[in-house]
Amino acid sequence: MTLYARRAGFSLVEMMVAMAVTLIVFAITLPFVRAQTRSLGSTAGRLDADQVARFAMRAVAADLRQAVGESGQPTLVAAGPILLSFNANIRRADSLDVGAFDDEVIGHAGGSSWPLARAAALPLTARTYPVADYVSAAGDTSRTETITYYLEWDSTATVADTYAMYRQFNDQAPTRLITGLYLPDTQPFFTYYRNVNSRLQEIPEDTVIFWDSARMAEVRTVGFRASGIYVNRFDGSEFVRTIETRVTLPLALATATSPCGAAPTAPTAGLSAVLTASGPRGVALGWNKSTEDTGEPDGALTYVVERQPTAGAWSAVGTLAAVDAVSYSWTDYHPSGSGTYAYRVRVLGCGGTTSAPATLGSVTLP
Repeated sequence: MTLYARRAGFSLVEMMVAMAVTLIVFAITLPFVRAQTRSLGSTAGRLDADQVARFAMRAVAADLRQAVGESGQPTLVAAGPILLSFNANIRRADSLDVGAFDDEVIGHAGGSSWPLARAAALPLTARTYPVADYVSAAGDTSRTETITYYLEWDSTATVADTYAMYRQFNDQAPTRLITGLYLPDTQPFFTYYRNVNSRLQEIPEDTVIFWDSARMAEVRTVGFRASGIYVNRFDGSEFVRTIETRVTLPLALATATSPCGAAPTAPTAGLSAVLTASGPRGVALGWNKSTEDTGEPDGALTYVVERQPTAGAWSAVGTLAAVDAVSYSWTDYHPSGSGTYAYRVRVLGCGGTTSAPATLGSVTLP
């Protein structure tokens, strides 16, 4: 008779006990694993919200630090709560355009000023820009483009008050830079400051300020408040990360360190307004410096040039920083058509007040 070894195995009771122990272990460890997963997701979401805010802030700040206007071209074009438009030499038109911030050569059409022939409404506004063909001091086409940043409500977002940021060069098609910016109705993205009594004072303005407004000459610093938002997909909770910074405009003097005085004195000598002798048609303006223009931060800050057509109203058409020069010159290439234009200049002091106007003269265009 052949003997077979007894086969070993689990009894039904042993299997049920093993299954019960396994279920208990899973029940103990599963909440821990889920908690770690949620924590990891929340951390990633917070980092994403932070990166959204920082990217938006850095993109605008990098371009704004290059802001400048050439010979009659305004530095700031439009300034509003969710809109900022300014002139800067960002794009390199050709290999000779060494002043451009971007080293990539893109061709002259994309790296020069916005031509009058293609004038159009600025984003989110009804104002048409530009009002003239801008040229450099040498009479060539200005290489300074108009850069516009603006925000629009994102209809695809799941959270209300979520916006996308766009960037536009001249009248070219805007580029959508980023979405996920959180902006409640009561919170502006851009804020603007002037220098008053050694301190930055916010300019209270709910509407857009344009280049031809005297208020624009007061702007010394632009502030940004960018908020990125993250929504936790597990419990629906929202996390907002906010980054704030300020950029002082180039050519603006530093914040005053001593008390500002009274309104500055208008220039009294060297006042002139004549047609340009050569090159593009324009009106060459000149004046000697104000007595408060000493290079000190508590004196004169900016000269504001104003123009008045026949039977029209005065409007600001350009600004020059006060840099303690003996004399100043500025050419207006903007007047269109024929007629008589009167010119004057004011001095903006560090306290936000302006001098009485100094008459530069009148010019009749043929």
